[in-house]
Amino acid sequence: MEHKCINVAEITSLRENVTTLYKKTQDNKDKIEKLEDRQDALYELTRSVAVIAEQITTIRDDVRDVKQDVTGLKGELRDIQARDGEAWVKFKWLVLASAVSLIAGFLFKMMMAGG
Repeated sequence: MEHKCINVAEITSLRENVTTLYKKTQDNKDKIEKLEDRQDALYELTRSVAVIAEQITTIRDDVRDVKQDVTGLKGELRDIQARDGEAWVKFKWLVLASAVSLIAGFLFKMMMAGG
């Protein structure tokens, strides 16, 4: 389609319109580049969040395992303490029985020797 300009005013107006359109196009290109940069940054942030979420899941699993181990160790410690307590009671009775036996033996020996 061919356009014939009738006067200089139309040419000037067209020139101004083309200049304005060119400037707007450049502005839009700059804005698009900024948006693309922001989109890339957002993509990187999203990937980082995904990695952090995966690490948190792993840490949560590790903490759960540690809690289970600690619970098991607590039970084993109670068992050991209970056994040690029983052994201590047995030891005290053994010492007491030995002391009573020694005293009884000494008294018996004294009675036999003195009597």
